[in-house]
Amino acid sequence: MEFEYLDRPEFKKNYLIASDAEVMDFYLENVKCSKCLAKVEGVAALVGGVKSIQLNFGNHVARVELDESGHFSEVAESWKALGFTPHPIRSRSDVTLRRKKEQRAHLNKVGVSAVLTGNIMLLSVAVYSGADPNWAQYFDLTSGALFLGILLYCSQPFYQSAFSSLRSRSASIDLPIALSILIGAFISYLNLIRSQGDVYFDSISMLVFLILTSRYILSVFQQNLLAPSYFKEFFKLDKVVRWKNHQRDVVTPEEVQV
Repeated sequence: MEFEYLDRPEFKKNYLIASDAEVMDFYLENVKCSKCLAKVEGVAALVGGVKSIQLNFGNHVARVELDESGHFSEVAESWKALGFTPHPIRSRSDVTLRRKKEQRAHLNKVGVSAVLTGNIMLLSVAVYSGADPNWAQYFDLTSGALFLGILLYCSQPFYQSAFSSLRSRSASIDLPIALSILIGAFISYLNLIRSQGDVYFDSISMLVFLILTSRYILSVFQQNLLAPSYFKEFFKLDKVVRWKNHQRDVVTPEEVQV
């Protein structure tokens, strides 16, 4: 088992929240929406020996509490099957490191898709503008070569999510997206080989780029707007009312003594 190490005593000694309880924190990749939250916490009902699972949607940290018969490895395997890659963590710095690593990988795909899509669109504009048939075929071949980066690298998150949804027999928005990419690519390459019909490299590339970009922006907003430091500003007290000797005074919190 991939996560068998999670149940080893020497590992748990360093990662358990408390020495007298089977509680461990995990950072989960690919948490995107409230449905993901339900899937993550729903593992508690699927795996034996689990007392509770609580996911902090703001930082993607799930806290798992087991009873004496539970195994962290089984919980981690269930998460992985659902498309959420777990990483045991010990401190807030671990969370920050994992979050930055995940966002960096996502941003790399956004950047690559932007470069490839931009070049494919330029070639497509030339074809749509009435380029010479010989040049048009050359431009389509070049677009097909550039599109391989979109198909094999930038679209990986959609394939992984779609495959996980099929394994768990659950619905996922990435399933129709992945099918659209694969079917569109198949038709486009088939028409390119036959030298007849339309190719859709530009449309599919733009679709992948826009979805990747929107998800990256959304993840940044989630990280910033759901962070505890953000909500503290709403509950920060500049002034408080103090009653002393039956008199009402407005003072700063620092002036209040308990």
